[in-house]
Amino acid sequence: MHGGASALFAIIARALIQNRTLKDPRVWGPGLLAAIGVHMLFNRMLGHPLMATVTILAVVTGLMVVVYRVGEKRLRIWLGQGFDRDTELLALINEGRVRETPLGLYLLSLRNTFRPDTVADMLCLLRLQVELSIRAKGTLVLREQGLKPAPDPDLPAKLAELRHLDAAIGKTGQLALRPVCPWTGSDRWQRHLVEE
Repeated sequence: MHGGASALFAIIARALIQNRTLKDPRVWGPGLLAAIGVHMLFNRMLGHPLMATVTILAVVTGLMVVVYRVGEKRLRIWLGQGFDRDTELLALINEGRVRETPLGLYLLSLRNTFRPDTVADMLCLLRLQVELSIRAKGTLVLREQGLKPAPDPDLPAKLAELRHLDAAIGKTGQLALRPVCPWTGSDRWQRHLVEE
């Protein structure tokens, strides 16, 4: 029961984190309520241990199936929308038309706070993250089809550049990019995926 309640809490919180932090109650609140509900259900049946065990097994298993199915559906939607968004953004950056977008306006507003070379590094970081995000999503699609993606000989250099740009813009720059950064919250796993 405790393991099932803890697992539900973790799975629901992970599904809801998106671009939020764990400090946000919208992330951990629903999972906590589900865990409390499972615990309360178990406690109401303390006099009937066999019935409590069967009920908890059925309820926790059912809830986990529902949570996984919802998560899988969200992943498919995210893959489609995210891939389209990333390819469009990459095309705008490569064509020099990023100024026409809300992202471009946001980056222009950062020139009031950061040095021009730091803002340029921020744009390079976003471009690189979008490229690697597209690669990560492509890798997922290939793996789902049972195929192994071909190794990218440029990948180590791109990851080194990514680390360099992260360091160059600093923590304040990273915080400023958080609203538009493709690798925040639940999307950071992409970095790990391309590093494999």
